[in-house]
Amino acid sequence: MTREKKEILKKIEEREMWIELDRQLSYGYEPPGAHDEIYQEIGELWNRLAYLRGFKDPEEMEQREQAVFLRLYLKTDADDELPF
Repeated sequence: MTREKKEILKKIEEREMWIELDRQLSYGYEPPGAHDEIYQEIGELWNRLAYLRGFKDPEEMEQREQAVFLRLYLKTDADDELPF
């Protein structure tokens, strides 16, 4: 399962890089909805990754990661106010 998670992250990164490259080559003049299918695929990949990590959706996964970051790197709880 760990390999699958790594592969999903790799696929997400590849698709995001492809979108960025396409935007650069078209000088930002891509037609509306040009990347909708790719964004939908990225969303499905995030959903699959969240499921594999034991979360119900990507939003819950992101909230948990933010709470861990706050606790480990800023030495505070997620419920406390930020120090700045």
